[in-house]
Order: sequence, then structure tokens, then C-alpha cells
Amino acid sequence: MTSPIRFIVLLMLLMGCAKLKSTTQSEELTPYIKRLKTDYFIITGEQLNTRIPMSIKELDSGKGAICHKEKGLMNSTKEIFVNRSIFERHKDSYDYITTIILHEVGHCIYGFEHDTSVMKMGNVDVPTSIMHESALRTIPLMNELKEYYYKEFSERVKLKNLRLLK
Repeated sequence: MTSPIRFIVLLMLLMGCAKLKSTTQSEELTPYIKRLKTDYFIITGEQLNTRIPMSIKELDSGKGAICHKEKGLMNSTKEIFVNRSIFERHKDSYDYITTIILHEVGHCIYGFEHDTSVMKMGNVDVPTSIMHESALRTIPLMNELKEYYYKEFSERVKLKNLRLLK
């Protein structure tokens, strides 16, 4: 039979390995997240879930951001990392940073995969979704198509929620 002390030590080790889910956000990202949530609400009439840790970190990949997933012994955690060099280069453009954040929120919170479809806009093929695998291609379109992209994202969320209810 195991002694109570061994049990307590084992329990403390297990709890120490489990990560508490944090919803802290980098102060540098706070104004972009607020702007994203405000614009999203104005356009769609819906609240955007951004309850996930977000921070700025130098990323090797050259990507704008990533949804980092880590599986622990007791649970798993997700966090959004915005690439520091991309952030520094584009921090004066709310559309640039909020597009990156919304794309990663799509992955981390809603579980959306990349989309590869495009639509014609004049003579150019443009992504049909902010979840396009080359999401940064949507950034130059945000002045003209922000309403379209936010509503398209909102429809994805509604469809996912409907599937979960069934």
C-alpha cells in the first residue's frame, strides 16, 4: 500500500505538469485585438471569441503568425504567436495585424483548416476566405473587402456551431 506522502508527492508532480489555460494577451497586441473585435462586431453583429493567449515571438518560419499547440500529460494548450519581425515591420497597419490574428483565431479557437479557393476580382484571383493558405494575400484587399471577409468568417463559425449541435 502506498503511503499518503507518496500519493501527495505524485499528485503534486502531476498537477505541476498540467498547464493552466491562460488567456493572457500581449499588451502590444491588445489594441489590435480590440480593433478586430470592434470591427468584427460592427460588420457581423456578433462577438468574436479571442479568449486564447496571444503573444509576439520571433518565429523561424517567416510566417506572420502560428497557432502553437502543446499536448501535456493532463491537458493541452493552444497559443497564438505573432512573428516579432512581421509585427515590427507592419505594426502601423491595423489591417495587416488584425488579418493575421483573425486567421490564427480561426485555427486555434474554431479549428478551421486552410482554404485554397479563389475568386475572380477583375483580372486577379483573390482568396475567397481569410482562412486561405496564403492569408497574407487578403491584407491588401482589406480596405475593399473587409466586410466580405468578416462575414465569410462569421458564416464559417455559424456552420461549425450548427454541426456541433447535430
